[in-house]
Amino acid sequence: MSVGLLGRGICVVNERLAKHRAAVLRPILELEKRGEPISAAIGDAAWELGLAKSHTWSLYRCLRENDARATALELDRRGPKPGSKRIAEGVEIIIDESLRKYYLIRERSSFLRIWREIRAECVAKGFQPRPGERSKPV
Repeated sequence: MSVGLLGRGICVVNERLAKHRAAVLRPILELEKRGEPISAAIGDAAWELGLAKSHTWSLYRCLRENDARATALELDRRGPKPGSKRIAEGVEIIIDESLRKYYLIRERSSFLRIWREIRAECVAKGFQPRPGERSKPV
């Protein structure tokens, strides 16, 4: 799998950021092992990292739960993961067939008609969820 230069740069920055955060938070792990209070240290770390205390606490917990490995602090991509599906495969097939039948032709049907066809087909085949009311044009 090929990673573009931009994607590679983001990974490097992400790794560098995680290592920096881990370096700032690891001494707090030592304080906790000795039984010393860590609240003030978390506040100092939050200031040094430029983060909110609550976010610094969650990073600290994540570091503690993962044996102080910096990789535990790497940023995850937000939103749905690549390859994840939000609708059933059968519904995707119905949508694909309807678009081919009513939209990818010389004289296209209106969006409303296509939406109604997809909805009717989903209902007929018993699929839930079907295209929602919010996807219907006004």
